[in-house]
Amino acid sequence: MTTTLFLLLMLLVVVGAAGAFFISTRPSVGALVKKHGTMPPPMIGAISILFGLFIGFSSAEITARGGGLRLAAQREVSAARSILNFTTGIGPRAYAVREAMIEYLQVVTTTERDWLSLRGAGEAPGTGPAFSLNLITTGFIQQPGASDVLKSALLNRVDELTNARTDRLTLGQAAGNVPQWVGLVALALITQAAGAMAVAGQRGGSAVFVAGFTVTALVGLAYLGVADGLIGPSRSQEQTAPFAALLAQTPRLSTSDTDTTARMRSSGKVVVGARTDVFPFASADAAGVITGFSLDLCRSVLEQVRTDVGIGPIRVEVVPLSPANRMSMIENGTADMECDLTTETSGRDDAVDFLDTIFYGRTQLAVAAGSPVTDVAGLRGKRVIAVTGSSNIQAVNDLEATQHLGLTVIPARDTPEGFRMLTAGGADAMVSSDVLLRTLVAQSGHPDDYRTFDSGLGARKYGIMVRQGNDAFREAATRGLHEVMGSGQFKTLYDRWFTSPLQPGGVNLDLPMSADLVRKVADAKKVADAK
Repeated sequence: MTTTLFLLLMLLVVVGAAGAFFISTRPSVGALVKKHGTMPPPMIGAISILFGLFIGFSSAEITARGGGLRLAAQREVSAARSILNFTTGIGPRAYAVREAMIEYLQVVTTTERDWLSLRGAGEAPGTGPAFSLNLITTGFIQQPGASDVLKSALLNRVDELTNARTDRLTLGQAAGNVPQWVGLVALALITQAAGAMAVAGQRGGSAVFVAGFTVTALVGLAYLGVADGLIGPSRSQEQTAPFAALLAQTPRLSTSDTDTTARMRSSGKVVVGARTDVFPFASADAAGVITGFSLDLCRSVLEQVRTDVGIGPIRVEVVPLSPANRMSMIENGTADMECDLTTETSGRDDAVDFLDTIFYGRTQLAVAAGSPVTDVAGLRGKRVIAVTGSSNIQAVNDLEATQHLGLTVIPARDTPEGFRMLTAGGADAMVSSDVLLRTLVAQSGHPDDYRTFDSGLGARKYGIMVRQGNDAFREAATRGLHEVMGSGQFKTLYDRWFTSPLQPGGVNLDLPMSADLVRKVADAKKVADAK
C-alpha cells in the first residue's frame, strides 16, 4: 500500500465521522430510532473494544515485522562485511568477488532503495547484482589458490547474504497490507455509525461520541502508519542505511600504476576477465570453465606480447565478469584485459581503452515467428528485453526517448536469461547483438520458432578492453593482435568458432567473416608480409 492510499483511508475516516454526525442529527433519523430503539450500549462497547483489539493485534504484527526486517538487514550487512573482509585477506585473486560485493551495495543503497520507497513491482533492482555475486564467487572457488577453508567460508557467507536478502525483501514487501488496513478503516466506520445512531437526535451527545472516537481512531491509525513505514521516516531508508554505512567504510581499490607487462614479468601471470553468457565469444561450461573465441584470441595475443617483450612462460588466470561490473573490474586493475564481446562506445572510451576491433556486428531484434512485429515501428506499446549493463539497453532507452513508442523495457541479467524470457512469452521482443541472437536461435533446437531483423539501432564494433594509463601493455597487445591477424592465427580461430560444429549440440553457426573484418585481417596480413 502506498502513502497516498493510506492518507485516503485516513480521510475516509474523517468523512465517515462527518457523515455519521450529520445523519444522527437529522430529526427523521431520531424519530426512526425512537420507534425501533437504539443499539444497546454493550453492543457499541463490544464493537469499540473489537476495534481496539484489532489496533493492538495489528500493532504487534507490524512491530514484529519491523523487528524481523531490521534483523534480516543486519544479517545481510554482516554477511557483506565478512565477504569484504575475506576478499581482502585472500588478496587480488578474490578482487572480482570484492567488486561484485561493492556493486551490490551500491545498487541496494541507490536504485533498490528508491524501488522500495516507491513500492515498485517486478524484480528488485539488486537481484541482478546478487546473482552476479553468486556466479563470480562460484567461479572463484573453482580456481586454485586460496585454501578450501577460506573458499568454503566465503561461499557460506554469500549464501547467508542471499537468504537474508530474501527475508528482508519479503518482510519489506509485506508492509502496508491492504486488506489489513481496509479492515481497520471499515471497523472504524462501523463503530462511528453505530455510536452515532445510538445517540441519534442528541446533537451534543453525537458530537462528543463521534469526535472522541474519530480522534482516538486517527491517532491509533497514524501510530500504525508510522510503524508500518507509510508515513514519517522511510522504511526503505531504515532498511538500506546499514548498507550505506558499510559502503562508506569500504575503500575502492585504486587503479594500479604498474604496467601489466611489468606485472607479467614479475609474477608470471595475467588476469583475463570474461563473461560467462556470450557464446561463442566466452561462456562457462557445466564445470564452470570459461572458453570461447575471444579467450582463445587473448591467449594468442598474450603469447605474442610475451615473446615480443622477452618474458618467460606466463599463466593466464580467467575470472568471471558480468555486464554490470566489467568496466569497474578493468578500471581498478582486478583484470588486466576483458575478453568477450564488448561494444566500443564513446562513453566507454572515456573510462577504458580498447585494442583494435575484433568483430563487427549490428544490433538486431528477435521475436517469435508468429509475431506481428516486423520493424521498429511495430514495437509501439510492446515489451522489449535488453541485458542490464549492455549498450543495447541504452539504445532501447534512446529509441524510446526519440520515437515515443511507449515501450516497456524489461532488463535481463544476461543474454541467455533474456532469450528464455522471450521464449516463455515474457516479452514481445529482445534486442541484442546479431551474432548472439543468431547463436541463441541456433541453439534453441527450434530455429523456425523465431525471427530476427535489423533494429535500425546501428552497427557495432567489438573490442578487447584494457585499463587506461596502461599504455605500454596496450601498445604491445595491439601489436600482438595485429600479428595474430596477419599470421593466419586469427582466421584459424574464427573458423573454429564460427564456421565449424561446436559443442554442446554440434551447432554450426555458419557465420563467415563480415566484409569489414575481412578487410581488417587483409590489412594486417599486408603489414606482416611487408616485414
